[in-house]
Amino acid sequence: GSAYALHGTPPRAAWMPHAIQSPPFSPAAWPARFREPAGDGTVWIEPDGDAAEPFPPVATALAPVPASWLEDRGDRIGLEIVAPAYGFLVVRDAYYPGWTATLDGRPAPILRADGAFRAVRLPPGRHVVEMRYRPTRWGTYLGICGAATLLLLVRIARPRRGPPPPEPSAHDPEETEE
Repeated sequence: GSAYALHGTPPRAAWMPHAIQSPPFSPAAWPARFREPAGDGTVWIEPDGDAAEPFPPVATALAPVPASWLEDRGDRIGLEIVAPAYGFLVVRDAYYPGWTATLDGRPAPILRADGAFRAVRLPPGRHVVEMRYRPTRWGTYLGICGAATLLLLVRIARPRRGPPPPEPSAHDPEETEE
């Protein structure tokens, strides 16, 4: 196997000026993706859905710009960033279904960056980006549990229908044969 070294630690969240549009992620493509020099502001972006339009050119002389953290919780982050030109806010936290983003209060698609991280497209200017995590199946599980509970309560509370069960006899049947 091969070992890859990261020269210099990039910030956890930063505006990145250079993007390379990559094909859909596959572990086999990792070695080729990381041959680019680390820290040069280049990020591999996997487009998704509406975000699949080509990337406009950006100024090549610009360096990455770290974001300011407004909030950092397990299920939510808030960042403020001043983008000097068009680019991407890359958050080096795991890309995983269930994350949603807003850019200045409006929904924004989250893209896969460098195969494992999250990114949001940014136009030039000052922006606030919020990301929230809500498990994608949580609503389904909640609905199923709620429906099962409701059915159980209805079954317990519903009066029995049909003839009442026979009452036990007060005398012994063997005594009447004599």
